[in-house]
Amino acid sequence: MDTKECPKCGSDQVGPSFALEFEKKDNGIVVVTDPFFACAICEHAWQVKRVMVISKFPNDTDFSDALDEL
Repeated sequence: MDTKECPKCGSDQVGPSFALEFEKKDNGIVVVTDPFFACAICEHAWQVKRVMVISKFPNDTDFSDALDEL
């Protein structure tokens, strides 16, 4: 299923909402399986059959290097 627009109202204001299955890898990447998407306009939610990278947590040295520059 395409996740670029809501299948109910056609709005393009959609995005990942939550996932029941996720895994945080050793390198800080979070991978979700079969996430749910939601529409910001009509609040319709639907599940998408796919695996996707949701976020990558920065390591501690990235924060300390940035703070040293400030």
